[in-house]
Amino acid sequence: MHMNDLGREEGTAIIPLPNVAMAILPDHEAELRLFQPMRHVLPHVYSLEERDLFGRTSLLASVEGVQRSQLPKVAQMLLQFGANPLALDNGGAGMLHFILRTTSGCNNGTATEECMKPMKELMVQLLKAGCDPNLLDEDNRTPSDMALSPVAWVLWCEVVHAAGLDLMTILERDDKLRGAVFSRGYVETKYKHVLHTSPPSWSDRSAQPDSGKESDSLCDYCTLPDHWCRSRPPFDTAGSYMVSAGDSAVHAFFSNHRDGTFCADAISWGLCKRRCHIEWSVKAISWRKHVAYRLWKDGILRTPSQAYTWTTGCDLSRKIF
Repeated sequence: MHMNDLGREEGTAIIPLPNVAMAILPDHEAELRLFQPMRHVLPHVYSLEERDLFGRTSLLASVEGVQRSQLPKVAQMLLQFGANPLALDNGGAGMLHFILRTTSGCNNGTATEECMKPMKELMVQLLKAGCDPNLLDEDNRTPSDMALSPVAWVLWCEVVHAAGLDLMTILERDDKLRGAVFSRGYVETKYKHVLHTSPPSWSDRSAQPDSGKESDSLCDYCTLPDHWCRSRPPFDTAGSYMVSAGDSAVHAFFSNHRDGTFCADAISWGLCKRRCHIEWSVKAISWRKHVAYRLWKDGILRTPSQAYTWTTGCDLSRKIF
């Protein structure tokens, strides 16, 4: 019988010790040092495979437990002491799902190459350790589905390339797994259509339109405020929504309406005034991933700021988050 931190059998509904420690949300070097004593505890008295109520190991929980600037350091520490990079939560999602989902949620178009480098290195390490880029969670979503936002897509393309993999092969494997069937000519037609679309008109007032009020909260992950806005295809299926998380707030990657508009159900289920909510089809998501890859390959989406501006029409040199 293996006991956990509180002397109970594993599987008991408690919050594992490292998950509690990460609740301090270290956001700079001083606070990260408060977490460093865990380096001496982890290898001796704790099983890093113990799980919380959501089935998250400490490694999985770290993605949603620390600010993004410190996540690579914390994750690397956990991996160093034996955390399983292939662990999945109760919903079948792994580290790639977690990282890309939160990156899409924050959608930080101001992120620089220097800021993104540690995250890229972590994700390349995860891929080389065996994390499956085609892993399907219980909602039939792959990591590439979680990356379908301007900033996360640039990150994902660069990570896959740096890991020596071919994203086109990954997307075709996604299609096969999810039953998406269409010709290359179909994707080419969609690509040309997307190139001729215009970005949404931008207003400096970035309130979420159906939420009733602007949010003055800052996201615990990235410290940015609410900045949902309409996006042009292929990134119109979901957006960056500010949602309550207990006493705090975080950005979440949540589906938009089929016309790309804001859905208030992201804020509180049942709040949306629309009566009909139709899920995006597998084919609709799949062709958008192929078009997004083509946009990156052709140099149209090469940096987070470039991708964000192209998608939303927002001039980041003028927009102050």
